[in-house]
Amino acid sequence: MPRNGGFTLIELMITITVMAILIGVAVPGFQGLVQNHRASTTANQLITGLLFARSEAVKRGEAVSLCPIDSSWSGEGGGWQAHVGVDCSGEVLRVWERLPANTAVTANIASGNRVTFGSLGDRVSDGSGGAGSHLFRVEPQSCSGDRARAVFVGRGGAASVIRVSCD
Repeated sequence: MPRNGGFTLIELMITITVMAILIGVAVPGFQGLVQNHRASTTANQLITGLLFARSEAVKRGEAVSLCPIDSSWSGEGGGWQAHVGVDCSGEVLRVWERLPANTAVTANIASGNRVTFGSLGDRVSDGSGGAGSHLFRVEPQSCSGDRARAVFVGRGGAASVIRVSCD
């Protein structure tokens, strides 16, 4: 008598057990991957904003500032925008809405919560502690390990990102 092409109950239970074990091993690793992606994406968006503001300052021959939207670099109204001038009230050149969600951006900026570039592409606003570099910290929600990012802006205007441990 020919056998039908279905699964037996034992085969189905073994398959489900193996799948449950594989999912149990994969999910924690996937969460770390998501945290890395969120931090990297947000830090890269911030670097893009900084480089845009710097290049516009050189192109226009006048100061351009990168400023937070609604006075907050992250949170509900989070994001940043490039303005002509040093006080974040000039013409808006471009707006970046912070992506992805569930990522906090904090700034350690001494002067006016903005980064301003001069006509030569140099940073003319003071960083933390006066002449120090600006520091932005990007940290995904429920961050663990070394999945946070620090963004530095040197006096010459060059920006860089490094991976740092979570708080």
